[in-house]
Amino acid sequence: QSAAVQCNVYYFYNNEVIELGSIESLSTAYPLSFTRDAIWAGDNTAIKKYSIKDGELKECEDQSDDYLSSQVIHFGCGASDCINSIIKTN
Repeated sequence: QSAAVQCNVYYFYNNEVIELGSIESLSTAYPLSFTRDAIWAGDNTAIKKYSIKDGELKECEDQSDDYLSSQVIHFGCGASDCINSIIKTN
């Protein structure tokens, strides 16, 4: 399995599924992760927190230590398709 570094974000809002955009981290050294209310991505200088507010994807200021307990988003590629999965590791 490998850690995800890019994802498209979809959200069920106003009775329809809408694509809100994408989130990307710098590399596998900074894999995407999630908590109950956010998706996290990193680069050489900072960890960024993204959340959905009023049906829009927004970068937020982090006022907590939630990233430290976030779960890495993994993916696995097979011969014919790619399967995305969220694996609880702790």
